[in-house]
Amino acid sequence: MDHTHLLSRSPVLGGLKARIFRLPNVDSKLLQRWSRISGPLLIVTAVLLGAIAHRSSQQSAIKVWEEEHAPAAALVQATLLSQGFRTPENSNSHRRKALRLLPPGLETSGTLWASANRSWIAYFDISEINSAGPLLLCSDCKTAPTGWVPAGQGWKGFEEVLRETNGRARQGEKQARKSSAARKPGISPLDSREIRY
Repeated sequence: MDHTHLLSRSPVLGGLKARIFRLPNVDSKLLQRWSRISGPLLIVTAVLLGAIAHRSSQQSAIKVWEEEHAPAAALVQATLLSQGFRTPENSNSHRRKALRLLPPGLETSGTLWASANRSWIAYFDISEINSAGPLLLCSDCKTAPTGWVPAGQGWKGFEEVLRETNGRARQGEKQARKSSAARKPGISPLDSREIRY
């Protein structure tokens, strides 16, 4: 007879062998329960990870698009001119002072800077930059800015500047309406956004 056959028939090893076979029976019940739960649990985990990855990639794609597609200087200028800003004259000493106070020309394209009281706006557009430097616009060109604050970059910065300047322009319109209504009763001031034929 073979030695392994003799060992397996011994009472000590036979009892050990029976105990070994009992453990997988208990584990198989747990494994059956786990296999019922693990499928849906893995599906839910995969869906959650997919949603997180989608949101992350969407946010990074939007950020990259905003950095690569900054508003054009002509658009910024036209919009702010319609809000009551104007381009200061080149001979204006306040313009030269404003340019000296601005950060160096190492700004990335699409960066907006505003003076502390938001009466001056500077827009860096590297694609359209010329010898004159950044685009400068002012609502009160008689006073030079005391300092500059970053207003933002790209479309978000542009929207922030519009939000701040639009509210101030509306307050100025209300004051102008009150003063013109007090001077000339019955005549309402013209709206600059109104189209007349």
